[in-house]
Amino acid sequence: MCRILKQSLNQICFRCYEKESNAIMERSFIEVIFKEPIIEWLNSRRFSDIIGFYSDQEFINNSAIFMVDLEENKLLRMHVGQFDKLNEIVPGKKQDYDQILKAVIEQSVLFTGKDTVSLFFNRHVLFNRYRQGITSDEIELECLVKSKVIWIHTNYMLYKSQEGHLCAYILVLNVEDYRRQKDKAVSSFSREINPLTKLPNMIFFRELAPNVVVQNIYENHCTAFVHLDIDNFKAYNARYGFSKGDQLLRYMAASLQHLFSEDLVAHFGQDHFAIVTREDDIEERLSHLSDYLKSYPNGDIIQIKSGIYVISDGELDVSLACDRAKIACDSIKKQFDQSVRFFDEELLYVLEKQKYIVDNIDRAIENDEVKVYYQPVFSTETGKLCGFEALSRWIDSKYGFLSPGEFIEVLEKYRLIHKIDVHTVKRICQDIKRLKDLSIPYVPVSVNLSRLDFELCDIANIIETEIKANDIPRHLLHIEITESVLTENTKDLREKIEFFQSQGYEVWMDDFGSGYSSLNVLKDYNFDVLKIDMLFLKDFESNPKSKEIVASIIEMARKLEIDTLVEGVETKEQYDYLKSIGCNKVQGYFLGKPRPFDKKLISFIAKNADSSAARIKQIVPPKKRSKNGLIAKKNKRQDYTNIMTKNNLKGLHYNRKYTAFIQT
Repeated sequence: MCRILKQSLNQICFRCYEKESNAIMERSFIEVIFKEPIIEWLNSRRFSDIIGFYSDQEFINNSAIFMVDLEENKLLRMHVGQFDKLNEIVPGKKQDYDQILKAVIEQSVLFTGKDTVSLFFNRHVLFNRYRQGITSDEIELECLVKSKVIWIHTNYMLYKSQEGHLCAYILVLNVEDYRRQKDKAVSSFSREINPLTKLPNMIFFRELAPNVVVQNIYENHCTAFVHLDIDNFKAYNARYGFSKGDQLLRYMAASLQHLFSEDLVAHFGQDHFAIVTREDDIEERLSHLSDYLKSYPNGDIIQIKSGIYVISDGELDVSLACDRAKIACDSIKKQFDQSVRFFDEELLYVLEKQKYIVDNIDRAIENDEVKVYYQPVFSTETGKLCGFEALSRWIDSKYGFLSPGEFIEVLEKYRLIHKIDVHTVKRICQDIKRLKDLSIPYVPVSVNLSRLDFELCDIANIIETEIKANDIPRHLLHIEITESVLTENTKDLREKIEFFQSQGYEVWMDDFGSGYSSLNVLKDYNFDVLKIDMLFLKDFESNPKSKEIVASIIEMARKLEIDTLVEGVETKEQYDYLKSIGCNKVQGYFLGKPRPFDKKLISFIAKNADSSAARIKQIVPPKKRSKNGLIAKKNKRQDYTNIMTKNNLKGLHYNRKYTAFIQT
C-alpha cells in the first residue's frame, strides 16, 4: 500500500487508555486497531501521492492518528509522531473528545479556520453525516505549530466498532514539505488536473469555461453548464471500499469524456463533475450516461443527478452558472423518479425565498411575524380536549403566509432552526400563563425539538428558565423528539431525555414508524407517549394492513405502559376505529385545525377542555425504570412532598386512584 507497509504501521505506537486503571500503555498499531479498515483507507488513491512522498519513518514522524469513540465521547488511542504540541494539548488523563477538539482549535488552528474545523470534526455533525451515508471527508488548513504556520492535511473515516458504537479514525498529516516540493516540481498545468481522473479541477475549469462560452456565441450556439453528482456514491464507497470508489470515479470520467468528447469536462472533487457544452441533445447524452453507469459492476445502486443551467445571451459569469447548475442538481437529490433538472424561474424564486428566509428570520421573530399555532389533541376516553401541539407559522410582510415546509428545512440547512424553537418555547409558556391568569382551564402543550437545538443552544436550560419565569408547572410542557434524531448521538441524547423526565416533563417520540429504527429506538429509550406517524392513515380505508399495523403498535405500547397518540385523523371512521383499539389520544383536521392564540382559541379551550387533562404520571427518575422499559409503580404517600417541591407542581392534591396528581 504505497510506502506504508504492515511493518511500518507496526512501528506506530499508541497511548492506550485502560478504562479501569486509567493507565497509559504502549502498544503497536497492529495490536490495538482493526487493521483492515484503516489499511484500505490509507491505500486509497486519495492518499497515494502524499504518503508516497514520505519514507516510512518520515510518515510516522509527520503523522498523527487518533481513534475516537464518538458515542462515548472518548479518545481511545493516539499516535502523535513529532507533533509535540499535541502531547501538551492532550495529556494522558484527558480523554473527552469534545474538550480535546476545543483545545486543539483554540491553541493551533488559525482564526480564519476555527469555524470550519469545529464544524468538520463536530461529533453531532459526524453522527448526522454517518446517518446520511457519508463515512469520510478531508480538508487542508493552516495551523500554528511551534510558532510556525504550516499546512496540515486532515481526514476522517467513520466506522462501527464491534460493540456497535460509531467510531472514527482521524488522520493528521504535516504536508508542508510535500506542498513545497510539489510547487517546485509540478508545472502549473499539472496542478490544475485532478490526479485521480486526469480531468481539469474546479479552478482550471473556471479559467477555461469563458473561452468555451465565447466560442459558442461566435457559432450561434446556446451554452449549458451541467453539474453532476453520483447520488449514492457515499453508500457505494462504504459498501465496496475506497479503491472501488476510485475505480468508479475513473469510469465516470471516461464515460463523460466519451459522451462529451468535444466539450469541457471537469472533476471538481469527490463525486462532483461539471461540463460546459452546447445545449443540443444534452438530455439524451445524460440518459446514455445513466445507462453506462447501470452496466457498471454493482451499478444498480448508483443514480446520476444532473442540474443544467442554460446561460443567457452575453452572460459570462461562470461562477454564477456553476452555482445555479448545482442548485438545480441539489433540488432533485431526494426525488428518486427524476435525474435531470433545469434551473428555471421556479428554482430562481425558491432560491430568492430561501435567501430571504435566512436573512430575515431574526427580524421576523422580533416583529412577531413568527406565530405559534395550536392544534388540539383529544382524549378518546373522554372525548374532551386534553392538549395541544405547538406549530410555527410565519406571516411575512413580503411573502404573506409561509408554511413550515417553506422555512423549517431552510433554517435547519443553515443551522438557524434553534431560533424558531426557542421563540416557540417562550411563547408557549407565556400563553399558558395568560390562561392561568384568566382562570381558564389549561391543558398541556407539546413542542417538537430539532436535533440542532441540542447542539446550537442549551435548550434544556432555556426551557427551565421560561418555565420558572412564567411560574407554570413543568408537566404542562411536553417534549417531542422525532425518531430520526434518536438514531444518532444516542448517549448524549439519552442523558438529556432522562434529565427532562427527572424534572417532570413528559418526553414523546414523534413520527413513530416513519424511519427504519423505530423498534430499536423504543428499546433504548423510555418514552411517555408514542406519536404514531400519519402515513399509516394515508390509505386507511382501502388497505386493511394499515389498520392491523396501527393496532399492533398500540397493543405493544400498552404492554410497555406507554400512551399512544395518532396524528392525521381526518374522518369519523378513523376516529372510531382508533378509539375501539385503545388509542389514548388523537389529533388531526377532523378534530381541529391549528389556530393562533386568540379569543376564539381561549373560548374553544374553555368549552372543550377536560378537567382532568392536567393529570400527570407520578414522576419516576430514569434509574428507577426497569430494564424492559416499563415504568415503575409507586403508591407511597411520602413521595408527594418531594415531587411537589422538586417539580414546581403547585395547586395539586394527591389522588390514590390514579397514583398521580390532579390539578385543583
